[in-house]
Amino acid sequence: MEGARYELHGIKQHPAVLLANVDAKKSLARLEKTAARHAANLTAFTSLGYDSAGYGYGDQDAKGVPTLQTGIAKLARDYGVPYIVDNAWGTPFIGTDPRRIGADVMAYSMDKSSGAPTVGLIIGREEVMVPIRRALGYHSDRFGTGYSYGKAAYVTNDPGKEALVGLIAALKILRDRPAMMTKPLDQLLAIVKDECRALPKRFHPDLRISKSRNSLAVEINYENTWKPNRPGIPIFSIEDMYGGTNIFQAGMAQMGIIPTIAYDGNIFISLGLGTLDADGNLLEKETRLIVKAMVGLMNITCKYAGVA
Repeated sequence: MEGARYELHGIKQHPAVLLANVDAKKSLARLEKTAARHAANLTAFTSLGYDSAGYGYGDQDAKGVPTLQTGIAKLARDYGVPYIVDNAWGTPFIGTDPRRIGADVMAYSMDKSSGAPTVGLIIGREEVMVPIRRALGYHSDRFGTGYSYGKAAYVTNDPGKEALVGLIAALKILRDRPAMMTKPLDQLLAIVKDECRALPKRFHPDLRISKSRNSLAVEINYENTWKPNRPGIPIFSIEDMYGGTNIFQAGMAQMGIIPTIAYDGNIFISLGLGTLDADGNLLEKETRLIVKAMVGLMNITCKYAGVA
């Protein structure tokens, strides 16, 4: 991706994937050039379905649709291959619409942000879904006949009735009561912006705090606090996460806070247990305390890193 940076960061030094400054137009030109070189072996285009700057999708049209995604869809059509979108941390109905970005297939992990049990979901254009179902054994062995659910024939995967019931319940809420998910997200965004005022003032102009309707999370991207010859808020790599040396994640765990993503100059704050009541309403006092603790940990880290 043009504009992306892969700088070494972290206690366990490793290239950090810094995507806030991705240039969609230049990136698409590079993708097109690469696709032309490999046209004989090209089978598909793929991307994430996310909608935030921290993942490289900050360049958006007037409707908030990432131009990188719609551009990839056009490339896929030009080459006659499918555009497959991995939207594991996404929510149907509320989040990225595969029709709007021009995707052929979109895959979800419904237990991440959608509130369903551990279950996957694949949606897409029917002409693409038919061979997928047949490959998984969910379609009949004869084209055009009914599905083979429950026939104990040619079925390689069984999500389980309990998972399907929970999946359908989650989808109904997302479709019929989207405000149940989006209202607390808007409230969370306001709290995060307010509490982040406590971070060192010289970093404020370079903080990008935004909400992701797709992932039902608030994103704090701080990679641009780093300037030539001037370190910014410490960035920890994914290797720090696995090695237990990511101070932001390990420190929050010691506070009794379960962190979401806090590496590669990006922090995702999601709603869930501890921040919502049984009816899905935001617990403002508890949520503010959690965010305040996280910002406090960032300030402590900045202090001992010598950048505050």
